[in-house]
Amino acid sequence: MTLDRTRTDCRIPGRRRSEDANALSRCFTEDGTVHDEGRDYRGRDAIRQWKQAADEKYRYVLQMVNAQTHGNDVTVRARLTAAFPGSSR
Repeated sequence: MTLDRTRTDCRIPGRRRSEDANALSRCFTEDGTVHDEGRDYRGRDAIRQWKQAADEKYRYVLQMVNAQTHGNDVTVRARLTAAFPGSSR
């Protein structure tokens, strides 16, 4: 993930789902990337659409564990709890 380190209003979403996708996409640079389920989503619009689709497909809770910077890269660790189709839960 390529997060925009210059943003001071970036938060891991947690309120209403309709606001989550927009809030999360604003955390990324214009050319930021999310890699999920074998696909890359590049740019804020693609990231917002990816988040909206995930919210419709799954019910989950995302809890931020920590964030670290490495040069221009930001690594965010989060705990994802859900009952996914085909899982043992």
